[in-house]
Amino acid sequence: MMSPCDCAPSWTWERHREGDFFCVGVRGEPLIQYRSGGYHPVHLGDTLHGGRYTIIHKLGWGRDGTNWLATDSKYSRLVAIKICRSEIRHENEEEATLLRRLMTGPAEHPGKKHVVQLLDRFEISGPNGRHLCLAMEALGPGFDLEFLSPDAAWEVARQMVEGVSYIHDMGITHGDLRRKKFWFTNTRFLHQDGDPTKPPKKPVVDDVQPVDGLGNVLPIYGSSVTARVPQYLVDYPWTISSEALTYSDNSNHTASDYQVKLIGFGNTRMIGEVQGFSKDYDFGYQAPEVLLDSQLGPSADIWSLACLIYEILIRDIPYCPCSTKDDMIHEWIGIFGNLPEEWESHCCSPRPSDLCKPGQENMRDTLKDGSLFILPGTLWFSKGDLDTLGDLLTSMTQYRPSDRPSAAEVLKHPWFQHRPSLAPVDGPSREEAEAAYALYKAEYLKKWNADESSVIWGGFLSFWLSLKPKAGAP
Repeated sequence: MMSPCDCAPSWTWERHREGDFFCVGVRGEPLIQYRSGGYHPVHLGDTLHGGRYTIIHKLGWGRDGTNWLATDSKYSRLVAIKICRSEIRHENEEEATLLRRLMTGPAEHPGKKHVVQLLDRFEISGPNGRHLCLAMEALGPGFDLEFLSPDAAWEVARQMVEGVSYIHDMGITHGDLRRKKFWFTNTRFLHQDGDPTKPPKKPVVDDVQPVDGLGNVLPIYGSSVTARVPQYLVDYPWTISSEALTYSDNSNHTASDYQVKLIGFGNTRMIGEVQGFSKDYDFGYQAPEVLLDSQLGPSADIWSLACLIYEILIRDIPYCPCSTKDDMIHEWIGIFGNLPEEWESHCCSPRPSDLCKPGQENMRDTLKDGSLFILPGTLWFSKGDLDTLGDLLTSMTQYRPSDRPSAAEVLKHPWFQHRPSLAPVDGPSREEAEAAYALYKAEYLKKWNADESSVIWGGFLSFWLSLKPKAGAP
């Protein structure tokens, strides 16, 4: 009989809803969701829909279900299959309907190619109930901000807006725009060796340590694993290193390597049918009307797009991520000013830690602040282009939805009318800066601990800013 103390430090343990305890060795979806009405237990090599689809790897999981990479024997292709939770099968049927609608739009619309395609819809039965399955085109990985050059980030941002413009023209609001909802289209990057169809090795029944990203679900305290729970969990989906997809003139990558598509339509609604929006969402990307009035419309997507464009260009978000509504309101007021009169009832008392007056910051200021951390010598946007970007993002983050531009109008903004010019950031050479930073790490970061984190961060900030040329310096 095992106890939590017997588990390796990297393992996790949790109580299953039915009272059993399980111990797994990978970072996977919560086991508590494997219950009546919840996730369907899936194993590598499982076949679905009369043997047509064969599961070869996990792509992810979320509120609505789990997502898997599979082969389609009928058309000899890769597909991504979303297996929905049983208890929300009918709710996810709405998602399938809207995805089918998106396939009927005009082929000449530039944004249609930036929206994922639904290829098949079927149902399966299992120990946790009956599940809706949506087979969609397989896409490449999501992207790490670190490997996108400014040029590539601008191109990706433009494609994101085109995709959102398309779904709005089709009468649909996405409702959950964030970086994880856009994936590259090149599936050869799904695996480091370039073979996305190569499955990981399954663990044997008696394995204790994870094998190739798989970890057995093991009973502890004398409990037993039931058919409701998978025999093992698959770790996070394949990732790629920063060097795997680098945008440069001498790289072997083509323009198609930087094509992205919009996915994740679980929060999608027809425009005008959005009253009472109450699903889970990320505070950091949602517009004020969603958080304060539960109102979702195309303008809410525009606010989210502004946060997303800022994030992929500056490699940060324009304000601190918050877990409560009050904290989010404080962040908005500090950057965008006081809330409009109709939302004043939502304002809370200022916190003692609030240091900035309403509207003291703005999108142009945050863009300049974000640029402070660009390594000297790196190609970066000119001051004029950053001002143009600040103007665009300011228009997209107006409090009142009616004051924001449409997605089509965003595409017509000067920022997207020409590719921005890039120039090296002033300061020491890249070699000098990297050598100085390596010395800093050797001398100071080795002393880091949780109690000194703020001191170390302050020291690093001072060091970094010392690399920037002082005002009036030649």
